[in-house]
Amino acid sequence: MPSIAPPTPHEFLTALCDSLSAFSASSQRWYLQYDTRFAWVTAFPPDEFAAQAQHAHHALSRLASMGLDPGRDPIPAVLLPDEAAQLAYHALFARPDDPPEATILDGGCWRSWPIGHLAIPVSAWDSLDAAFAHELVHAVLSADGVPRWLQEGIACEVETWMGNRRDPFSDEIEFRACLERWRAADPTTLWNGTAFRDPETSPHAYLLAQILAMRWTRSRGGLADLRAAGGWADEDAVLRRLIGNDRVGLLAATVDPPPPRGLLHRLFEAIFVGGR
Repeated sequence: MPSIAPPTPHEFLTALCDSLSAFSASSQRWYLQYDTRFAWVTAFPPDEFAAQAQHAHHALSRLASMGLDPGRDPIPAVLLPDEAAQLAYHALFARPDDPPEATILDGGCWRSWPIGHLAIPVSAWDSLDAAFAHELVHAVLSADGVPRWLQEGIACEVETWMGNRRDPFSDEIEFRACLERWRAADPTTLWNGTAFRDPETSPHAYLLAQILAMRWTRSRGGLADLRAAGGWADEDAVLRRLIGNDRVGLLAATVDPPPPRGLLHRLFEAIFVGGR
């Protein structure tokens, strides 16, 4: 049987426009248009969405300064103006194992099938620049084969740099609760990505992933080394080559209780950060 050629980006986006129109409310019309870096599918009228698109270009410029430019023109992007649009999008791409709350995108997503594309909702509770940046990080690093847990950690770091997420050490109670959780939790859920999809575990998963990613995001040349690593089919082998430790060792070094500290150390912690 002859193989079926995948659609071109233009064919995919044209079909997506038609399909979203069919699933959407009758009053909602979808458009396809291009600019210098993106190919847009959106229900915003052409004269209204330009201001929203500027957030994507700002995010792209920030990532380029970090060495994370996708280097792909144009980048397919779906801009979702409201909940009805999100539901129409979900109807096309839902998976059988998606939790019920996945019908509404939380900040956005990057989908690699059938053509890699961003899907970003415009909402009042999230920075649109940071939402684009987070998903563009996935677009870059998934192409490099970087595992999802590390992608999420780097994407959260980028959000922190853009002012949309707190530094993971800013809330000591939250930080300690995260470490305590992962001392007892099954780390497999972090490595295979399921912890990020479960509402109960996802806050702890994103926080831990960001802390783990700091070995690369807060060192000179760390992201370049990560992108050039390759061979991620064996994650432990790549980590040993990069940092001399595998996933088990990396996690243990992060969440294991610290050694006993002296009286002076505890006194300074109590004074400056409220520790005990």
